[in-house]
Amino acid sequence: MENVKGLLHMKHVDPKLSRPKLQQFKIHCQQLQRFKDLKRYRAQRRLDPAEEQEYFSLRKQVKELKQEIDKRLMPLLNIILSKIKEIKYKVEWKVLNAADYGVPQTRERIIFLGTRHKNTLIHFPAPTHHESSPPRGLEDCDSAPFSKKSSIPPNSWKTAGDVLKKYETWPENVKLSHVFTKHSKKFIQKLHETPIGETVYKNYSDAWRRLDPTKPAKTVKENHGGVFVHYKFDRTCTPRELAALQSFDDAFIFKGTKSSILKQIGNAVPPLLAKAIAQQIKKELDILYSKSKS
Repeated sequence: MENVKGLLHMKHVDPKLSRPKLQQFKIHCQQLQRFKDLKRYRAQRRLDPAEEQEYFSLRKQVKELKQEIDKRLMPLLNIILSKIKEIKYKVEWKVLNAADYGVPQTRERIIFLGTRHKNTLIHFPAPTHHESSPPRGLEDCDSAPFSKKSSIPPNSWKTAGDVLKKYETWPENVKLSHVFTKHSKKFIQKLHETPIGETVYKNYSDAWRRLDPTKPAKTVKENHGGVFVHYKFDRTCTPRELAALQSFDDAFIFKGTKSSILKQIGNAVPPLLAKAIAQQIKKELDILYSKSKS
């Protein structure tokens, strides 16, 4: 289940989950990423006193954030679970990160799996990819010449640079939705001044962010054209490039206007994540049917 907004009108859900709260949650997410970065570096080298103080401060905030998330989400999750169980399904849920399944995007979503087969266990697919440590550099991306690649763990997270490099030389192709946005000279200058990993507009957490080619992208969203900025060019990503960040194959043809296609891409479940879930379900069903035959 990708989207549970439709359940937010239910009277049992905490009404304090308002827009200011959501904005605050976005800020906490940014702090969480900073904490993860410091935690990783702390394991590799000694932090200076200021970074060490920031690390412990963020660690406390992360603990409080997790408690807040549990407090806000659990009533909603319990409602969803009870509704599914009312129609005689056994159900489990888990937060899956698309990057753990080969998608070049750290898209986290709550996934529900259910079954009416009493003798079937519910298992979620095991991750096939892992965050590399130490962090990957630009020379480590799949797009870099083999001679320049350093030693990185196999099956590390795919990065934006891994999948977007090939599109750098592509001309516009309307059929494949590789269509460039025409920016004004003033806005192009604004894009040019935006560093990698930063956003054009500071009040946006993900949209209008310049991609880091050494990391997976943030979540690709349905955001009416407020998409990612290319890591190399002073332009926003084309729909085809965004589709690649969602793990769509180039053979998949989208239909509709550019705005409609952007919505389709942002609302989609990444195909590689869907594939991993489907393969896990098939595995469980194969076990079930083999038992019934024996």
